[in-house]
Amino acid sequence: MLCEGFYEQTTIKYLDLSWNNISEKGMKIIVSMLGKNQSLEKLLIQHNYLKTKGAELMVRALKLHTEMKYLDISANEIESEGFMYFCELFSQKPSHLLQNLHVRKNDIKGEEVRNFPASLQDNTNLLYLDLADNLLDDSVGK
Repeated sequence: MLCEGFYEQTTIKYLDLSWNNISEKGMKIIVSMLGKNQSLEKLLIQHNYLKTKGAELMVRALKLHTEMKYLDISANEIESEGFMYFCELFSQKPSHLLQNLHVRKNDIKGEEVRNFPASLQDNTNLLYLDLADNLLDDSVGK
């Protein structure tokens, strides 16, 4: 598989795996690769089929791959439960270095997003959060 070739690769900083029909099985391989390849700083994995379990696996990988600065996991049906794993990531200490998180079009509901700022209380690294085209409603501002 393609990701197996990236295990020892140390020069690639940006990898786009979007629109590849990657599911939970493929995500397990990507998690393994991220645990061994610490040079990657930007990963686009949008429009796949990661779902909630894929979000959980991605956050597990990010805990090991602390140099990741940009992640686009948009359009993967991670839903609110999957988004909560990212809340957990940002609430840990020391703060994760992730600066840009794109989770657009993932069926995330407003009530879960409302709790996200609390997870950022001690995090000074996240600069950009893309929540466009989710199921947010008026409850986000309350």
